[in-house]
Amino acid sequence: SLAPLEQEDFDGSYFMACTHIRKFLSRINQARLGVGKDVPYINTGVMVYNLPALRQHLRLEDVRSWADGRPLFLPDQDILTALYGDKVKLLDDLVYNLSDRILALHNADPRRTPIDLDWVRQNTVVIHYCGKMKPWSGDYIGVLDVFYHELFPEE
Repeated sequence: SLAPLEQEDFDGSYFMACTHIRKFLSRINQARLGVGKDVPYINTGVMVYNLPALRQHLRLEDVRSWADGRPLFLPDQDILTALYGDKVKLLDDLVYNLSDRILALHNADPRRTPIDLDWVRQNTVVIHYCGKMKPWSGDYIGVLDVFYHELFPEE
């Protein structure tokens, strides 16, 4: 259920979202985008918007001005991180934006308790099939497609 997010306080942030980037790539993106070390690179696949704050502070001119002429790797994520990354409350990516890559990275870290599909079934709210391979395309590699096929068994 997404109901817990409805009760979550923005704590002054404009967005709630997850990051899919770990320390090394965070440093690269921080340097590339000219943001501080405490600004995470935001995955825009799953987001909650603080509409009152955005209506007051987001300006299309700022977005256009910052993006104009810049080489952007993932434009939506680059712009959000550069302009508003310090106004994002991070959510748990294992719960609200789980992908096969995030699951594999988590389970490969010997400092973390591995999680399995039963844990995902009990705890994860949003599975994000990001990237080119999708469970409905026939070339999917990963374990999280089981949830898609439970919802759409005929596909």
